Amino acid sequence: MNTLLSQSTQDKVRNLQNILVSELRDVAWATPPDALHITLLDWLAPLVDYGDDKEGVFEKIHFEYDAALAGILETIEPINVNFNGAIVSPSAIAIIADEESTQAFNDIRQKFLAKIDLLPNTKQPPNIVHSTIVRFVGEVALGDVKKVVDTLDIAFVEHVDSFQLVRETVLPMMDYSVIKRYPLK
Repeated sequence: MNTLLSQSTQDKVRNLQNILVSELRDVAWATPPDALHITLLDWLAPLVDYGDDKEGVFEKIHFEYDAALAGILETIEPINVNFNGAIVSPSAIAIIADEESTQAFNDIRQKFLAKIDLLPNTKQPPNIVHSTIVRFVGEVALGDVKKVVDTLDIAFVEHVDSFQLVRETVLPMMDYSVIKRYPLK
């Protein structure tokens, strides 16, 4: 369950990616613009074995999960996500949103988890609002990466007025189909 970034935000992210790829050269892979997204939560984790084929597992949970999420999202106003920073992990760089934006997403996540018990081994929803903009394809000196990231000007707003349930066939969001869209109030 995610929302894609708008063309305007994609353009801003592309500028950040150009700087990062230029500075980090052979170890940085920029997420393609049309794959940039913000994850709300996972119904099924892509790398988890549920002991049955995922299509069958999905069919078992779909009605309950769909009803719970649709009921929650139809009461939620569109959200302005204020991206204002970045985090660096050993595998990637992600832009992150401010506390107010994060709280809006976390409220939705908590309402969903109050109604639904995720299947065992399904990862819990993130507690931040982020979009991974660069992944590392080799060894990196995190201190050097953080120095580059600290020079970036990250200050833009993404307007979220819907989420989408997707089936990813190539991770991360490189190939997928949209199962359903969930508009906000």
